[in-house]
Amino acid sequence: MNSSRLMVFFTFAALLMSAGCTPQVDEGERRAAVTSDAGDRCARYEALATLLGRENALFLGEMHGQIQTAELMDCLIRDTVSAGEPVVISLEMSERADFRLRALPKSAGGATTVANPELVCELTAWADHPLVRFHFHSPAKGRISENGAFDQTYDEQGRARRIREILSPSHRTLVLGGWRHARNTFSTRESGEIDGYAGYYLRDAPISRVRLVASEGGVMRNCVLAGGCGLHEGTPMAVPEFGVPLTPSPEPAFDHYFDVERFTPSSEARALARCPEYEAWLGAD
Repeated sequence: MNSSRLMVFFTFAALLMSAGCTPQVDEGERRAAVTSDAGDRCARYEALATLLGRENALFLGEMHGQIQTAELMDCLIRDTVSAGEPVVISLEMSERADFRLRALPKSAGGATTVANPELVCELTAWADHPLVRFHFHSPAKGRISENGAFDQTYDEQGRARRIREILSPSHRTLVLGGWRHARNTFSTRESGEIDGYAGYYLRDAPISRVRLVASEGGVMRNCVLAGGCGLHEGTPMAVPEFGVPLTPSPEPAFDHYFDVERFTPSSEARALARCPEYEAWLGAD
């Protein structure tokens, strides 16, 4: 599927939502159908689902390269559509998403959110659901600052602007990105790097920032500057209260912490071959 066909797909889904063309299905039947194959695995995310229902929009800041985010996102989508509510899923990708998804099998180890096979497979399985729409919040193009470096502030402002455009009381919004982007953090230009992250430029928007943490640490498949791409140990993070998954954030950059306890590494990119929805969604030859 080329970029124009992909855009048509999402535009059509948007028109369905804006026109209120949602199927009239008995609420009990819908919830039973959606949750039938979820078992007990979604119970651990109940507090986060409740928060989404109350706040209507969440900016989830994750550590890349682990499978807990894939399960969490799937469970939140299930909970939302089982209640008959439309949801927009905003990912850390640009409108060139079709190209980037096609390139995943050639990825060098799954460095980012979009190169996580488990996450891609879970999300593309929802691509044709009438209550689910996808959105990509990374700007398609960046720019170089006066000192010759990539203008990170311009990029973060672009992310925030694209996220702000989709926030609406008419649907729930789930934004997923790296935890650094979700921070409500501002700094001076003394370091020559960045003024603020997307979370900072959304500080007055109706969205709650949630950092996904692992109190027991774990292993992730990602890329680090010193160690290259591969499996890396995650340092356990202190949480306000052990055994309580959703808590107020101890740092002002976020509104909440959600503790998944321990990270499990995502698969290598070639695992996408086990995901039939991946190629079907893209219409790959």
